[in-house]
Amino acid sequence: MKRTTGLLVVIIGFEIFSLVIPTTIGVLYSKNNFDDNNSNNYLYHPFFKSINNDDVGRFDDDKIDFYSESNKSIYIIKISNPHDIRLEQLTWNITQNAIGEKWSSGAFVTRCQVYDEKMGNGLIPIMFTTGDGWTPDIKLQYYHFQLGQRINYTYDNRTLHKYDNQSIVKVFFEYPFHSSIPPGTWYLVFSSVILDLEQTDILTEQSIRMVFSGNCSDMNISTSEGGNVYAFWYGEYDATVIISKSNVLEMMINGKKCFHVENTLFYWYDSIPVSRGFWNLKWITPVETKTFRYIVLNGRSFYREDTVEGCIWGMGRSGNYTIITSYREHSRTISGYDWAYYPVFVGLDVKLP
Repeated sequence: MKRTTGLLVVIIGFEIFSLVIPTTIGVLYSKNNFDDNNSNNYLYHPFFKSINNDDVGRFDDDKIDFYSESNKSIYIIKISNPHDIRLEQLTWNITQNAIGEKWSSGAFVTRCQVYDEKMGNGLIPIMFTTGDGWTPDIKLQYYHFQLGQRINYTYDNRTLHKYDNQSIVKVFFEYPFHSSIPPGTWYLVFSSVILDLEQTDILTEQSIRMVFSGNCSDMNISTSEGGNVYAFWYGEYDATVIISKSNVLEMMINGKKCFHVENTLFYWYDSIPVSRGFWNLKWITPVETKTFRYIVLNGRSFYREDTVEGCIWGMGRSGNYTIITSYREHSRTISGYDWAYYPVFVGLDVKLP
């Protein structure tokens, strides 16, 4: 059975994020060049206003066809314009190959997101796809416990694939937007990360094309590339107990992960519990400590909305960050048909153009 993880994350995740902006969600019209069927592309653009047929003519004054290539896993385009402009098309082609022989679950997160200086506080995804390294087998794939400083044990039975200079991520988005971008300064942030490999293990090649029309005479475009990508799967945490039984149970008790940010940090959770269980999170930043408590019962979630922003998603400055978390998620059926998910933190340490 095909597992559409991305769609589940969208529906449940945006229930949490519904305080941001009303959204429309749909399957992206795209050419999807994946080596397997474990991933899907999705479109979500909450503030780019759709163009009516009667309005098309007023955007035909100028046209800018922007194209760029990069070998970095993060690429940022800054767009500044005092007028409404039309985004006619956005094409993004990205491939990430293993350098040499590498073993990986193949789990990855690939996103094009927007940051608006007026809105602030974080990124909003407009095109994204995920692959979670899913396996159809129901098995104990990871177990870890630690008692004090001396006693610890780890059992790692995850399904790993050998990539010998082969593609792990291979995505081609092609979407005619026919949308207007309001005046102001916008950042489009393109990023891709493979959860259980370092950036130095991966060769990235990506190209981006954007076609603008309208009053583009005063439009400025600048770019930057590179930075650190953080994506933490459960094996990267120090924890008292970690259990992962594929599709059925995900659990962590007293998990902790620390990292340092040099520049601006954009962060979010790409996956959260969606069936039955709980998730407790303490997020320690250079300026504050925030907590988030979440319970889900048969797909219904309970949480305080005022604790979401800045904890589950947001942006921050340079400094030291710490995640302290416990969670338990299990599927509603023994067969694992509903599947169990664990929280996946993703962060981008970047310099804005």
